Amino acid sequence: MKIIYYYQTLIGLKSILEEDKPTCTHIILSSIHFGKNTDGTPYIHLNDHDPNDTIFDDCWKELKILSDRGVTIMVMMGGAGGAYTDLFANYNTYYTLLRDFIKQHPIIKGIDIDIEESVKLNDVKKLIQNINDDFGEDFIITMAPLGGSLMYDNAGMGGFIYKELYNSE
Repeated sequence: MKIIYYYQTLIGLKSILEEDKPTCTHIILSSIHFGKNTDGTPYIHLNDHDPNDTIFDDCWKELKILSDRGVTIMVMMGGAGGAYTDLFANYNTYYTLLRDFIKQHPIIKGIDIDIEESVKLNDVKKLIQNINDDFGEDFIITMAPLGGSLMYDNAGMGGFIYKELYNSE
């Protein structure tokens, strides 16, 4: 059994840290977004801050402790907010920021791709392929489309047909 904990509010993981053996098997830290600073330089943000901002010092320490205790740490990219519009509009720049962010935090063992905006299927395939190329087949990639998006040949929230993605190489 897998128990997955989405961690976005950053109120602390004290209750999980106090357990002899953590009840959760995975923690998905969210949410990664992209954009441009006021001076036009590109950024990657965890919620509304640079992932290396001191606001996250305790978060990274707690996640490291849990990782050492066998909890799989992942990040979620997207959700509401336009992360994929920005990513695919300037893919080489933003993908490099994502790749480097993950490499800077070796406790990250996977990514949840939460697409809630219209994107092209080929862009999603390229993203997944690049993640596989850069992090290997053991790196976890998850998606959680609406059930209807998996059952029917209709475009889901991402604007593409998930069955086409599932049936592709």
